[in-house]
Amino acid sequence: MANIAIIKPGSSRVTGSDLKIMAIGQTKYARLVTNAYGLKPIEVYFAPNGPRNKNDFVIDIQENLSAPGILGEHQLIDNRVVITISASATIPDPIVSPFGIILDSPNGDPFLWPGSMSEVISHEIAESLLNQWANCFRYDQVNNQLVFMEICDIADAYRFPITVRTGILGSKQQMICQDFGLPAAWDNQATSGPYSHTGQLSGPFKLDKNCYRFVMPAGAWTPQGIDRIGGQR
Repeated sequence: MANIAIIKPGSSRVTGSDLKIMAIGQTKYARLVTNAYGLKPIEVYFAPNGPRNKNDFVIDIQENLSAPGILGEHQLIDNRVVITISASATIPDPIVSPFGIILDSPNGDPFLWPGSMSEVISHEIAESLLNQWANCFRYDQVNNQLVFMEICDIADAYRFPITVRTGILGSKQQMICQDFGLPAAWDNQATSGPYSHTGQLSGPFKLDKNCYRFVMPAGAWTPQGIDRIGGQR
């Protein structure tokens, strides 16, 4: 499996120092995902001069002052997974807050809308690892429908902190990450959890409050639910 490069940011308010710290925490997060699904561990690294290998995924951070918060999407571009993060004027400056929360929510609560850049990046990383070709789905036998396998959409209301230490003697900081569905979330026969990493997802193929998914009950992909910023990602 390809590693993930965070390339030189297109936003002047995001620094290389921020992204080096971000890469450490996102590597820890990605390994939670790969361990849960039996995948090969990967590394997230800061690459100001471009990715090390041509097949590595890329995280591209861009300025988008018209965005309501921080938006993310993952897509295939020239057979490479590219994760685009749009950072609006609502993100805090500096990126790493004096309170030790990396990319904290502007309202002072890292667990409330519009969330943090670290959370959005983790959301897109997890989904890219499990559904990089955007063609994976699971069959919900109870409701007789296909459900698009986006493992963070179904747990979008929940998140958790990861502790990051910068250097051997560096200070500890908390990075907010997106919860993600575990294999049991896609199994109608799973009668006990956990169904997500935090254990908050209520059950297999459940649509919890403030979570969302895409389903195909009758020949066309249809969104169900809505995320915190008023749309899907």
